Parts: sequence; C-alpha cells; structure tokens
Amino acid sequence: NLGEYDAYLRSAYFENLELAKVSKLNEELEELNQIVASSSSTMEEKIEALEMMAHKNKANKEEATLKQAIKEAGYNNAYVEYEDKTVNILVSKKDATKTDAVTIIKLAYQKLGNSYVPSVSFKA
Repeated sequence: NLGEYDAYLRSAYFENLELAKVSKLNEELEELNQIVASSSSTMEEKIEALEMMAHKNKANKEEATLKQAIKEAGYNNAYVEYEDKTVNILVSKKDATKTDAVTIIKLAYQKLGNSYVPSVSFKA
C-alpha cells in the first residue's frame, strides 16, 4: 500500500532527525564532561561546562515536552529543536493550513512561554 509506505518514510525521516540531534547532544555533553573531569581545567571552566550541561539537558527536555504535546494534538510526526532564540518545529502534515500552524504556535507558547519564537514548517 503506497499510503502506508509514505507514512513509513515520513516516520523514518523524523526518526533520523531525532537520532542525529541526540547524537550531537551526546557528543557535546561528552566534551563538556571531559572539561569537568580534566585536572587541567580551571574552576571557572568547570563551572561554565556544568552550566552548559544543565542548559543543554533542560533544553532537550523542553523540546521533548513540546514534541509530545504536538503529537497529542494529533500530529503523528514532529521534530523540535532550539536554535538561538528560535524553536524550530517541523511537523508532518499533508495539506497543512494556517489553523495547523496557529495550533502548533499556541502549543509552543503554552509549553515554553515567551522565551523562544516558534518557527513552524510542515513536511508532506
């Protein structure tokens, strides 16, 4: 069935995005952990690294929370990632409407507050 195959490909696309993000996050956390563990790092460097680790973990949890809320709103596949002061949101929806975008933007503000500007795009 062509529809099932398309759905599988969309799901795989979003899973690959998520895996790449998690892999990048793990690499960044490992680098920061090495700074913390290094005897050659200054106390300031260690504190900064710990703060960055906490920030990255918090951001990852917030992204996951928003992604789950989008899925619960009826969108099967979603990808959420912070970039500077923007939260990029990619959602799988054929024939997406302005109403879909508004729904997702409202979810972003409900879950994240006004700290980030939502940028919503759709993938058919």
